[in-house]
Amino acid sequence: EQREIMDLAITNRNVDLTSTPLSKLDTHSMEKIIMADPWVASAQVFIDNERVLQMYVTQRIPVARIFQQNSATYYLDTSLSIMPLSHSNVYYTTVVTNVPELKNDSAGKALKKEIVSLVTTIQADSFWNAQVSQVIIDSDASFELMPVLGDQRILFGNTAMMREKFNNLFLFYK
Repeated sequence: EQREIMDLAITNRNVDLTSTPLSKLDTHSMEKIIMADPWVASAQVFIDNERVLQMYVTQRIPVARIFQQNSATYYLDTSLSIMPLSHSNVYYTTVVTNVPELKNDSAGKALKKEIVSLVTTIQADSFWNAQVSQVIIDSDASFELMPVLGDQRILFGNTAMMREKFNNLFLFYK
């Protein structure tokens, strides 16, 4: 929210915009503080030609809600960034459960990439977006899809040949 960004960059730092000269505003520091927020993808803070402080902030958009085996939960975006739950907003996105702890090592990054790839493919297709209620990761790091209708489980495997798997599954449904 705009108010949260203003609090981060101005209010919490006790900056008085009415009495502080523009030359004394540390826009680089403001950018760094804003960028430290895990929900911020990019931030630009500068003073324009009309001597007005400008802030352009791009928010990260979650693509998956992750529930780890150790009960931790957070959001994941397309850049594989982890974002904590928001206190002010609820994001309706694909739920992925039984996820092992995702560290910042090559195995963790590879699993994050597979999760994001599968979830974005599901979300890009109106049928699968409406049909898949949850993605479960099995103990062997393969994926299982839980459909909205019916009580069947779809053992999807890994994300290799994902399009072909979805096409074959769609033909089965037809």
